[in-house]
Amino acid sequence: MATPLLLASTTSPALCDITDAEMDAAGNGTHEIRNWVAVAGAVAGNKGEVIMYENVPGCGCGMMQLQVA
Repeated sequence: MATPLLLASTTSPALCDITDAEMDAAGNGTHEIRNWVAVAGAVAGNKGEVIMYENVPGCGCGMMQLQVA
């Protein structure tokens, strides 16, 4: 899961340089990385726990619940 990378550095050039075209080429669900960047900024270094993750068949992505302490 990409969460440790995002929490470590949300200004990583690797994240900042991803283009819409690259995300589109990678397939379904890849634009979700923007949601993870927003979450990483919102929790501001606080520890969290993944409560659940469910793959959504047929769409190439899933749903997750994260609890931040």
